[in-house]
Amino acid sequence: MASDSDPFRIVAAAIVSYLSGVGLYVLHTDAGVFGREPLTSMPDAGAILAGLAAMKGYLPSDLPNWTRHRHDTPGHPFVVFSGTRRDAVRTDLSGDGPAEVFASVKGDRFFAAAAGTINEITLEARRPMIVEVLHPLTGAVLERRTLPAGGRIQPRPLPLLVLSGTFTDAERAGGL
Repeated sequence: MASDSDPFRIVAAAIVSYLSGVGLYVLHTDAGVFGREPLTSMPDAGAILAGLAAMKGYLPSDLPNWTRHRHDTPGHPFVVFSGTRRDAVRTDLSGDGPAEVFASVKGDRFFAAAAGTINEITLEARRPMIVEVLHPLTGAVLERRTLPAGGRIQPRPLPLLVLSGTFTDAERAGGL
């Protein structure tokens, strides 16, 4: 097992843990379960800690209790495309697109993370929404869009894309 000090991968692991319903994330400072070196000796320790701190600012605190969805479930906020294939990720049939788009929904709110995107990502809104694409290491809003059902967004791929939003169709707001 090798150590990992990539800020994107570490923040992605934390976010995916919360999106998967796990109520905590443990940062290991070294390979295995017991770090032999202090946190400050990790390469990119400053960027890792800053990314985790920023994540705590934009991540809903009760996210592990939201309803979880994989890319191909009907309650997912988006239809995920791998190349031209609907409801697919690149591991399904194509070399393009995300490896997975994890999502959680609570009432009219949703939070999603697209991990491992190669080349491009296309997301189609299943319901009318306002969505923000956030930089995972800073929480800065990279893009904000209002989408009708069927509207598409193609954010610039990063190692991890964070999407936060609100559904705007009042009749279904509390139903999922």
